[in-house]
Amino acid sequence: MKYELKRVGIFSVIKISFIIGGAGGFLAGLFAGLIFAAIGSMFSSIGMPAEMGEISGLARGMGLAMVFILPFVYGFIIAIFSAIYGAIAGALYNLAARLIGGLEWEMAPVSTPIAAASAVPPPPPPAGDQPRRTPPAMYE
Repeated sequence: MKYELKRVGIFSVIKISFIIGGAGGFLAGLFAGLIFAAIGSMFSSIGMPAEMGEISGLARGMGLAMVFILPFVYGFIIAIFSAIYGAIAGALYNLAARLIGGLEWEMAPVSTPIAAASAVPPPPPPAGDQPRRTPPAMYE
């Protein structure tokens, strides 16, 4: 079976782009926050001059705050930009698909061993002089 994707729904592309971008941004922010925390810890552990004593404590505190703040900030900002990009990409895909045709793919039925193993077995044959029932086709 051959299929062609003629059009995508712009709002569905925006939703998916927003969620995926937000998750990726959250992970990027977490990574950046951990780096800032490590740098802040490093600054506080090296010998600072006496007149910079407050700055070393501030660096450690800011580093720890970044672990909690940056994932949400990065996640929100990247989710917004991903949604905007998704809207533009979806609109461009629809335009290109109208002009030159959409993506084509082939599909084939797949039988999974799990589905075959979980099928309900046919009922046992009836005893005595009752007529024999044939199971529905889905049990075969």
